[in-house]
Amino acid sequence: MFSASLLAQESQDKEVFKPHHQIGISINHVHVFEGRDDEGNREVLTLPAWGLDYTYHISKNGPLDCILIL
Repeated sequence: MFSASLLAQESQDKEVFKPHHQIGISINHVHVFEGRDDEGNREVLTLPAWGLDYTYHISKNGPLDCILIL
């Protein structure tokens, strides 16, 4: 019984890693602390932003990650 469960655990640990891509899109907001109003006075602005996240997993230990915020 013990040896059967040990063999089952070994087969689960030997999963083959395949490099793969991931892409994500996010909708955010950003704060601009040096903003100006119509009269030229300083004002904190809250603006919409889009984010694009591209990840390429090259190994089990860690991916290469690139984030672009528009």
